[in-house]
Amino acid sequence: MAFPSGSSHAALVSGLDVSGYGIVRSLGRAGIRTLALCTPKSQFGRYSRHIAGWFPYPPAPEDHPAQVCELLSRVRKQFDAPPVLFATSDWFTQILCENQEWLAGSYLYHWLPQTLLETIVNKASLADWCLQAGVTIPETHITLPGEDVHAAAQEFTCPCLVKPNLRTNVFFRKTKNLLAGSPAELIDLYLQQPELLGSTVWQQYIPGGDDNIFQCTALVRHNGAIGGLATVRKMAQYPANGMMCFGRTEEHPGLEQAARQLLERLDYRGLASLEFKYSPQDGRFYFIEVNARLPWYNSLFADSGVNLPALAYADLTGEPAPSPVPLPRDRVHWMCVENNLKTLLRCEPRPSPAWLRFLADVSITQSFAWLNWRDPLPFLGATLNLLWRALEKLNPFQRAHEPAALLPGPSGLVQVEEQDRDSAGTVQASDKDTCKAVRDRG
Repeated sequence: MAFPSGSSHAALVSGLDVSGYGIVRSLGRAGIRTLALCTPKSQFGRYSRHIAGWFPYPPAPEDHPAQVCELLSRVRKQFDAPPVLFATSDWFTQILCENQEWLAGSYLYHWLPQTLLETIVNKASLADWCLQAGVTIPETHITLPGEDVHAAAQEFTCPCLVKPNLRTNVFFRKTKNLLAGSPAELIDLYLQQPELLGSTVWQQYIPGGDDNIFQCTALVRHNGAIGGLATVRKMAQYPANGMMCFGRTEEHPGLEQAARQLLERLDYRGLASLEFKYSPQDGRFYFIEVNARLPWYNSLFADSGVNLPALAYADLTGEPAPSPVPLPRDRVHWMCVENNLKTLLRCEPRPSPAWLRFLADVSITQSFAWLNWRDPLPFLGATLNLLWRALEKLNPFQRAHEPAALLPGPSGLVQVEEQDRDSAGTVQASDKDTCKAVRDRG
């Protein structure tokens, strides 16, 4: 898909990790001049031939929104016309939304009303919107301050996931959620952490491996029409319950209709990614969450025929929408090589079958996180970094000083650091399901 245009608007991407690089690559193939905000460490997209330049973030930008806004104000002066902004993280999306009165005149972006973003990130309020839109959700309990946890836990279906209402909840900084296997574990959690009442929800755990998780990613244009939509089935995630490391496009009309219904009910505009989990027990898709941005594997969309970043750029700069709306090719596979290999090695105790499965996966993959023959430098940078980290791990002195991966959690529940979840073994029931699904793929 090409977008020949005389537009004077450049694009500005927040970050050059896998997600940011995917956007850069997609915009580059459409001939759109692109720059980025970047933390250089491990953000190998800065080596891309599609990057016209990048600006360094301040240290820990997610914790310093005022500095990020000041950086955006300075960067704007480098452009003749307002650039098109692309967010790659929840914290950047939050900063943009909270400061849009300051920034909206300087950048083109699908600005979300503050109340809408609060609805999206608040799992308690989003559950009500799903019910209004006729979208199926897992059994959900919204905790209240001072409620009788004993009575509520005895009536709720276990195992269940304990999730924060808001992603900014400090208690959940190291883990997305906790899995409670019984009412007793739920009760014990709140006895030890009573402040979580009123700031958490319980959701029925839907059994199944990573290959039962689906994401519908869509662009809703300014006029409310769907400008592009692609459904992706996750085949494997890394870390456990984390980001997709291997997956493929798959058409699911019923699931896509549910995503459209919720976006229409929310009166949403812009890019959004909605996650669902399929239950083999009842054959239904259950809504899990929505992100107001592209997922990190977004290079898959352009590679499958739906260049969502370029379509969003066209909508924001006033270019006409392509007709008909582009559709993705089915069963186009995407892989993050390093993470997929880690998942296979975690789930297969014998290395030889894991490597054979890995090579089989690579042979059917058309889209990669870093690998692109027309733009090789990001892949070379990522590969050299991987080799360097592997050599560091072989250093016995380095291994002796590595911190433990597991963090003690309340009532026997385990919190696992996001970057180290793979070393935790079977810390959650879904990890067993995932490994079974990976073995079934073979």
